[in-house]
Amino acid sequence: MKQALMSLALAAGVFLAFGEAAQAAQCADRDAVHQKLVSDYKENPTTSFSNATNHRLDIYTSRNSRTWSILLHVRDSNMVCLAASGKGKRQLKKTLGELHSNRSMARVDLQG
Repeated sequence: MKQALMSLALAAGVFLAFGEAAQAAQCADRDAVHQKLVSDYKENPTTSFSNATNHRLDIYTSRNSRTWSILLHVRDSNMVCLAASGKGKRQLKKTLGELHSNRSMARVDLQG
């Protein structure tokens, strides 16, 4: 629970600043992060959120959402930052609910 709250706080900070804060977070090239999540963690992109200022958040989940990762895109670059990660559907739903209610994000499903 404490880890989820800390991850959420990091996500909010990165989302709000999206510049200097993003550089201080765990950020890397989007393609490299995608490849690592797919190959090492068997996570695939399942949902994407965006807001009115075109900030984008992607959610990667493994089969049955046993593990998941939330990535924030750094605008005007090919960089993403790890905002949160965890295990289990319940923790993912809670984290997403808090992010959605606090940040006015619009959901886009990537898989049917």
